[in-house]
Amino acid sequence: MQAIKYCITTLSPLLLASNTGDPNMVSTLDYIPETCLRGMFANEYIKKRKLGENAHKDETFYRWFLK
Repeated sequence: MQAIKYCITTLSPLLLASNTGDPNMVSTLDYIPETCLRGMFANEYIKKRKLGENAHKDETFYRWFLK
């Protein structure tokens, strides 16, 4: 297995909530999950290609983000 290490600097503070055993408590993650990063890249791809609601019909978008 290969890994790529990288450093991300956010422009403003992030709050990434995670579930805990107690329904009255919320804990936060100390890392940015892969799903958040993938969503960020997918959103940028949609905006740059002006795909809008039809992004899922784009072959490259489907292969990179949905498959």
